Amino acid sequence: MEARRKKIRSRSCHHPDATLTSRRVAMETRGWASLATVLLAISSLTAAFPSGGPPPAPAAPRPAGPLWDVYLSIFEAMSTMGGELCRNQTRDYLINLANFTTWAVQMFDSGAKLPGGVISGNYYRLGDFDECVTTRGWDQRGAPLKGKYCLASVTISEDSLSKEARLAGGSTTRNPFAIDYDPRASAWEVIEYKGDKSKHRRDKLKWGFCLPSACSSDDLESALNHILLKAKPAFGVVATATVDESLCTVQEPVTFSAFDYIFCSLVGFLLLLNISSTVWDIKLQQSNEIKVEGKYGPQCALLSKIFLCFSVRKSFFNLPEKKGNAGGLNSMFGLRVISMGIIILCHCILNMIQGPIMNAEMIERSNRDPSSLWLLHGDLVVDTFFTSGAFLLAYFLLLELEKRKVSTLKLIIFRYVRLTPTVLFIVLFYASILIKLGSGPFWNATMSRERDNCQQNWWTNILYINNYVHPDKMCVLQSWYLPCDTHFFILALPMLKLLHSRPRIGLALIFTVTFVSLVIPAVITYVWSLDATVIFYLDSFFKDFSLNNKLLYDVYYASHSRAGPYMAGLIAGYFHYWVQVKEKKIPKVAHLIMFLMGLGLLCGPVYYSGLFYTPNRPYYPVEAAVYAGSNRFIWGIGIALLIISMSSGSLGVIGDFLSNKVFIVLGKLTYSAYLVHFVFQLVLISMKRNPTYVSIYDLFGLWLLNMMMTYLASLFLYLMIECPFRDLAGLAGKR
Repeated sequence: MEARRKKIRSRSCHHPDATLTSRRVAMETRGWASLATVLLAISSLTAAFPSGGPPPAPAAPRPAGPLWDVYLSIFEAMSTMGGELCRNQTRDYLINLANFTTWAVQMFDSGAKLPGGVISGNYYRLGDFDECVTTRGWDQRGAPLKGKYCLASVTISEDSLSKEARLAGGSTTRNPFAIDYDPRASAWEVIEYKGDKSKHRRDKLKWGFCLPSACSSDDLESALNHILLKAKPAFGVVATATVDESLCTVQEPVTFSAFDYIFCSLVGFLLLLNISSTVWDIKLQQSNEIKVEGKYGPQCALLSKIFLCFSVRKSFFNLPEKKGNAGGLNSMFGLRVISMGIIILCHCILNMIQGPIMNAEMIERSNRDPSSLWLLHGDLVVDTFFTSGAFLLAYFLLLELEKRKVSTLKLIIFRYVRLTPTVLFIVLFYASILIKLGSGPFWNATMSRERDNCQQNWWTNILYINNYVHPDKMCVLQSWYLPCDTHFFILALPMLKLLHSRPRIGLALIFTVTFVSLVIPAVITYVWSLDATVIFYLDSFFKDFSLNNKLLYDVYYASHSRAGPYMAGLIAGYFHYWVQVKEKKIPKVAHLIMFLMGLGLLCGPVYYSGLFYTPNRPYYPVEAAVYAGSNRFIWGIGIALLIISMSSGSLGVIGDFLSNKVFIVLGKLTYSAYLVHFVFQLVLISMKRNPTYVSIYDLFGLWLLNMMMTYLASLFLYLMIECPFRDLAGLAGKR
């Protein structure tokens, strides 16, 4: 071995680039070692903790030097820089740590010390959250001391002088938008952020700390920056830290607010009402006072009918019931369930990637895969509900207008009574006990925001104005859909009545409104030079939720920019009504062509959006405006063609499959599923203790679990709230 080393040294000494190579190696080694010094805290417990003797005085802060010294140096700095109580508790912590006292070692042990996997995108080091917050000890005065978990954000970059020297030494640079990297190049080429939003940033790291509860986030931030500052002159690394108080957790006794008491009282009242109504319903059934089908006899008073609306038995047995197949539209149940499944899948992935994951490279490569566009632009699937809802409204309202006059006000009240109780229940749940149902490194930051938004802005949800009033603090984030749909519903009623009474004028008005609905998002996109669609990248969509985000609040959430697919549904519903009333016969081949055209129109906006996901592609304002104005309308036309073609019965097994009783049941639960599914997404991201390895298998399992939990919860909501109030609205409409 010694002879081999001498031979290698001899070769390197005579190599013409030996000096340059040795400098480059030294520079690369020093750069990586500096990163390790800043981020890694490797402590030898046997060296740091004496086995006995009197408690030593807290050591003075030492310069950042050996790797094992970094983590303790931060606390030594806090013992002199923090607030008085924080300084005292930190000194006591260090003294007890030196004596190997259990509570101090537990606090030390639960902090994160060994960051690794940064190159592959694992930039979270969370430590042991539960071990930290359950730490209980006493200071030197006998006062109780608790562990406080804080998650710090550390931003690192190469010092400009070091970077200049590295590049002058011949270090290769990397294409900033390339996925693969040269293993011979500097690691800084991987870590440094160069503007590619499709990638997870390696220069922003998350570092979990466990500190005495008297210390604030500012105390930790000051001490951490004090130590990190010394890395620049010593190692050529620029590192800064921030600590958000919302990402700090101390285990506190559970307290209850007025919202908690209101929600629990409401749940108790509804359960009592459901149980008593069900018992009464069973008693009446056994005494044959009402028919099994649920049609009440004349001896049942109005009060009894109202009371029986809350019968779980009646609601449950009516759930799989098919009320005929009017217009052949039962296949829409299957279409809605499939759409709901895709929405849940997209939200699962979005919430997973914004949390700690081990293999961000897998996500980054998926962002360049065309097949992933169905998930990246999966927000189009929400427009399926706009189109299908408008289709049903146009078709059935026009049929009803053939028989009698219909009150616009009654329809609006019926809709409000049918939808609002479930919304209010979910809003109160968010505003009250949701935050008390778990814990985790991200729990307080996520759930306290949701709780505060709902406590402050609950009224905007029940007035259906939450996509315009305080949209940056929206309660129940996915509920933006409901005000849009409500506004479209109110707008559609007079247009459909005019269409029925004066078809030419009505059609002219509908096409005019459709044109305007396409122009508005196009103009907003062009004037403000916005992206053609929302780009669901971690460093793009999740970065800015302020009101300055015009793409989100003026295009994505706003009713005036989302009407395109709804208008497509109205037009298609009128066409279907016209065919049925006029008894027009459409050939089977025409329905097949419509079905294929519908599939093609769905694929068009999805795959064209891949151009906007291409990194470093030039921005073309006209292209972005045209796409922003038309892509959702095109999707709506595609869905409308699928509905019309499947309603004919000409597609055989496809229509039969989507009309299956399983889809009938799940389709009736879709509204509650849409409202409740995001709760499980919030829990998913907020309770994570460790980074997750992302794979297709894991994603499928996570999606399946979310689907099961969502539909079980939606069944509860349907039986307890949605169906009873729908039946109440129906009773009111008959009088």
